[in-house]
Amino acid sequence: MISRVRPLLTAAVCLLAAGCTPQTVRETGPLRVGMGVDRPGLAVRSGDGYAGLDVDVANYVAARLRRDGIRIVPTPRAQRAMVLTTGQVDMVVSGFSATPHRAEQVTFAGAYLVVHQRLMTRVSSAMTLDRVTSRRLCAAYGSTAQDYIVENLPGVHLFVQDSYAACMERLLDRRVDGVLADDVVLTGYADQAAYDSKVVIKSATAATETYAIGLPKGELTLCRQVNEAVADMVATGAWQRSVEAHLAPMGYVVDKAVNPPPQQPCA
Repeated sequence: MISRVRPLLTAAVCLLAAGCTPQTVRETGPLRVGMGVDRPGLAVRSGDGYAGLDVDVANYVAARLRRDGIRIVPTPRAQRAMVLTTGQVDMVVSGFSATPHRAEQVTFAGAYLVVHQRLMTRVSSAMTLDRVTSRRLCAAYGSTAQDYIVENLPGVHLFVQDSYAACMERLLDRRVDGVLADDVVLTGYADQAAYDSKVVIKSATAATETYAIGLPKGELTLCRQVNEAVADMVATGAWQRSVEAHLAPMGYVVDKAVNPPPQQPCA
């Protein structure tokens, strides 16, 4: 049996039925980048702006495209494809896992990080990924972790929240038994003082995800340009410097066997 708590989507929604139509990416001005800004190490508020690997990747791509910087549009994960198809952003850089299902709606380019989906529990819990039947798990709405639980973990009571922070609160309050998410996200939260020595990330991998940049469907010229930009970021050492600046301090160890990921042909 699966229980769901359906979150409210707080961002403004532009619906096709209301007259919005897909647009091509603008060629001038700052790049409008859809981004979730609730993930330590990837994108969080810092002073008057945002900081993290996602932010660095977006800025590097914008510079290579000779754009006037970036304008971050905070985007809930469940709306990442929608803001592209309705032309509200030029691209999405937001821990956006490139999956076949999502590729039906958007074009993916610029793969920049491979992560592993894992289970987080309270320190006192002996629960593991292969022993979750009848337990309560939390996942972020619109995430691949939500899909994984539905498709692969029968008998789990699933609670879906609109933010990782909400899942973490439920875990500490004992309203859920575990949180399933990408290890880079879980590590970022585990590093915060509020969760220090209270949570643990289990070693078993549920799935492996490749973060890539989402573009409007069919933008193949831009796709090739983005591939070249991210490849250059890796070649110049800027990608490694960003990893060391934002992920290493919180204790996240990048899996060097699959990172940095190769770029896939645009089609």
